[in-house]
Amino acid sequence: MKNSIMILATNHIQAPLEDTGTLNAVHTVFFRPDDKDIIERIACLQPDVVLLDLFMPHTDAVEIIRSYGTLFGDAKPFFAVLCPFASERLRQELTACGADRLMFPPFDRRAFSELIAAVCRERFSQGSNKWRQGIATLHKIHGNTALDLSDKREPERTVNRVLQELGVPSNSAGYFFLKRAIELAVLDESIMRSVTHTLYPAIAAEFHTTPSCVDRRIRHTIIGAFQVGHASVIASYFGHTVDNMRGKPSNSEFIALLADRIRLTIRERQQETAVI
Repeated sequence: MKNSIMILATNHIQAPLEDTGTLNAVHTVFFRPDDKDIIERIACLQPDVVLLDLFMPHTDAVEIIRSYGTLFGDAKPFFAVLCPFASERLRQELTACGADRLMFPPFDRRAFSELIAAVCRERFSQGSNKWRQGIATLHKIHGNTALDLSDKREPERTVNRVLQELGVPSNSAGYFFLKRAIELAVLDESIMRSVTHTLYPAIAAEFHTTPSCVDRRIRHTIIGAFQVGHASVIASYFGHTVDNMRGKPSNSEFIALLADRIRLTIRERQQETAVI
């Protein structure tokens, strides 16, 4: 049974969420209401609870919940919507789209504590791991959009930045093995279907070592990242793959999730450039 809960919430309610009373295993990641990639964030992180404003600059809660439901069906987080006013028509529309709870002012610590406690009771009893659903959803969202990787240096630059953000120690051979593994996974998604028989041998041949050495040193580097890295950044990338019961993500999980996030980053950057 899981003993932690992740919340994805709009950043203007950060203060009342920073202290939720009796709950000692709550990890909260905040987003700005004007973010354009809220659905992608939910898909990547797979939080237990998503706290949405009713109205946001680029979308609204109804559209986000409805779109996510189309992609995921019943496998969705607990959606709570922060509503500035109450009306019967609003209640009906939000309930119909799949909102689990409507919250009205004042948005205070007590209200959030009660909400989180209720979700804890529901989610912890299920004990399900949703990480692979998040990866599958990202592919559904972006699978039909071409990704131009003609500039082979772009994945390398982005991988370097992400590993630095995570605090991955760079003073070992395992760092270069891990960096190369993520780069190869960005360039070719299919390589993750055969990590042991394709990915590790490819890296071993490049660095003149053995596949077992690659596997072992990548694992040591990942463990080092979680020991000395930046906890809040790690939580924003990996969500429930790092709860106390489950431990660290496996090598393949770590590589696949970062590769997918990097592909998403590159794709968004290319789309923005195309618009300009």
